[in-house]
Amino acid sequence: KNSLWQFDLKRVESITGVSPETVREAARSFAQTSTSAIVYALDNIPLSQHTECARAIVDLALVTGNLGKANAGIYPLRPGTNDQGSWDVGCVPNMLPGYINVEDQEGAATMENFWNVGLPKQSGVGLLQATSSISDGLIKSMLVVGDSPSFSDGSIGDLASTVRDLEFLVVQDSFMSALAESADVVLPSVTFAEKEGTYTNMERRVQPLRNVLSVDGNSSMPDWWVTCQIAQAMNASGFDYHCAAQILD
Repeated sequence: KNSLWQFDLKRVESITGVSPETVREAARSFAQTSTSAIVYALDNIPLSQHTECARAIVDLALVTGNLGKANAGIYPLRPGTNDQGSWDVGCVPNMLPGYINVEDQEGAATMENFWNVGLPKQSGVGLLQATSSISDGLIKSMLVVGDSPSFSDGSIGDLASTVRDLEFLVVQDSFMSALAESADVVLPSVTFAEKEGTYTNMERRVQPLRNVLSVDGNSSMPDWWVTCQIAQAMNASGFDYHCAAQILD
């Protein structure tokens, strides 16, 4: 708490545009309530500042006595709108659906029997290693679905330039992007207003996503449909879906 006396609110104002009085008012409101909670996200904060932001939030909760009791605490939101759902279904390089590690032989065997297909026995390459893996020749082709700030903010390196070293690049997106400009094939994807599916929130509650615009099948198609078409062309089984609801079921 003593370190706060050295906190220069005028400097904060010069950087953020938030007046000292506004900061004081917010601090009083937070500190004077019997229970206060912090819900925060870092999606639009540079990766290099994530640690400092998280530490400041934890310190704030500590000095105000808002950790370790009911109706208080800190609640970090996961990045993106469906990061929780992506992890739940195994869209990470070292996990299968249900958080079964790919190196868990017994768990992997259960999934292999369920899907009637062989699965990798070791972890794949994650997003943070994508740029270096391309440069090292470990990744020779890539299918990129959608866009992300991390593709261009430097947090995973200069991916937009590095993808030019790939032998084959497919980008599936609704709009032209830096990656799409380097792609050998660009597949038109539907916009958010045309998508159907689900989002999973921080409570692990699966929520339906309903489209408000109909899909024009002559110009764009849903991501799941494109994925199924590619899989079927590669003679993969288990991709005979006709709608988003069927995938959920």
